[in-house]
Amino acid sequence: MRGLGLSLGEVVAEEIVEPLRMGGEMYLGTPTSEHGRMVTLFEKPPSGEPPEIDPLALRCVPPDITEALNRPEVRSAQVAAANMSTTARALARHYAALVGEVDGCRLVSEAHLERVLSQRTDLPDVLYQLNTAIPPQETPRAGAYQLNTGRKDQSMYFGPNPRAFGHDGYGGSLGSADPEAKVALGYTKTLLHTDQIPETLSKTRFIETVYGNL
Repeated sequence: MRGLGLSLGEVVAEEIVEPLRMGGEMYLGTPTSEHGRMVTLFEKPPSGEPPEIDPLALRCVPPDITEALNRPEVRSAQVAAANMSTTARALARHYAALVGEVDGCRLVSEAHLERVLSQRTDLPDVLYQLNTAIPPQETPRAGAYQLNTGRKDQSMYFGPNPRAFGHDGYGGSLGSADPEAKVALGYTKTLLHTDQIPETLSKTRFIETVYGNL
């Protein structure tokens, strides 16, 4: 970030990874020395006929994106919305530190988090709709976070509590936090898919399993 004289990857390392003691588990721009520890991503073949995707969406998220994400130069790049490399444990630990203390570290205050989540917008996310095979989808957001619809037939489903929030990753991964239940989730995948209806996603089953055991 220019004002700090640091790259965004360095900010992630200094302000998130180090305080939460997650060294070697989360990178924005993964060092070449760590590439050998990374899994190879695979794209699950679509079931049935491939859905028609708007050409504009294909220019933003091309069909061969999984192949691109495996390239060394892409793994090393610092693309904030596309190539954070993390373990599920670190992803959950990061979200947990947004809603409470983790080993004495909290990333943002409760008051600041409330200010962020209060900036809700329910405007349609046009690109999201163009790029999903199961329209229409509700797309509530606050800042960079997706907000919980509370509906398992929607992609932005983060559990039974309305105040849960998080963000999906490409292909079915998930990071989320629930201020009410004090629960944070991290779900990372190797086999990526984009053509399943939300109720059948392994992400949805994962969320239901966690909350069913609280």
